[in-house]
Amino acid sequence: GMDLMAPVLGFVIAQVAGAFLALFFLARLARTVPKRGAPHAGLERKLLLFSAPLLFTNVVAYLNGRTELFVLGIFLAADVVGVFNAAMRLAGLGLIVLTAFNAIFSPVISDLHHQGEMKHLAVLFKLVTRWMLAAAIPIFLVQMLFAPQIMGLFGPEFVGGAAALRALSIGQMINIATGGVGVMLIMSGRSQIALINAVVTVVAALALDFLLVPRYGMMGAAFAGALIIILVNLARLGEVWFLMRLHPFSLAFLKPIMAALPGLAVGLSWRQWLPLSSFFHLALACLAVGGVYLLALRLLGLDQGDRVMIAALRVRLMPNASNTAD
Repeated sequence: GMDLMAPVLGFVIAQVAGAFLALFFLARLARTVPKRGAPHAGLERKLLLFSAPLLFTNVVAYLNGRTELFVLGIFLAADVVGVFNAAMRLAGLGLIVLTAFNAIFSPVISDLHHQGEMKHLAVLFKLVTRWMLAAAIPIFLVQMLFAPQIMGLFGPEFVGGAAALRALSIGQMINIATGGVGVMLIMSGRSQIALINAVVTVVAALALDFLLVPRYGMMGAAFAGALIIILVNLARLGEVWFLMRLHPFSLAFLKPIMAALPGLAVGLSWRQWLPLSSFFHLALACLAVGGVYLLALRLLGLDQGDRVMIAALRVRLMPNASNTAD
């Protein structure tokens, strides 16, 4: 168990040290900013009150999901931990989508909230969440359909982690389907709530891990991991609704879910009748599932919001191309 803790501790120490250095340089930078007119009363205190919880939230968030590895390391052999770690990394692939969208839209959320534009914020929240879901569904489909084959890419001894990959993928899919609820809390200035969420999550995760891992091994860890992700996102959904009267769901949310069905059918048919033994066949199967899904999504059509979204993404991703249009 201890050899597993060393890298985790090392990372946490590095994170904390990095954060304090960042705060130190931020304070120095703040002093060099020329004071225009009356100094903004209490700004430094406000900044500290907002950012200090975020510092700890980030450290705690790193531990999140790794508690399973830690507890598995205590009770089971290292090879089980290795297989679970691979499943966890693969299940987290969809998070690229979440991270990318959150990075692009965080400043917009903050801006709209600051201006009190709650109607616009509500529309954006629904739209961004649906796009995240749409982008993550093909990854999720492939993980669910071809879990043994994907895990098998690491070696035959990893195939036993397929069920864990599926369980963790469901957790991550629900994480993505609830959209940027975590970012909504932070960008509306509620970093204390984000910290409370993070701490409660880690405590609950450890409790679940110690309950399930000794009894059910790797599947216990996967179930605990998925359940915790689902619970924390349901809590955030509730908080965003309670505090801001906003939620990410709309009727158009069903579009990507409907488009997933033909993709699923293609994947199930492939599994039944076509080879999946080599990497080449697996890649082809994934392309087939993704291609059919995208085609179905396209046939379901874009609405006004989608066009706004495409325009916004274009501006964000290719800022120079739009200069002439302004």
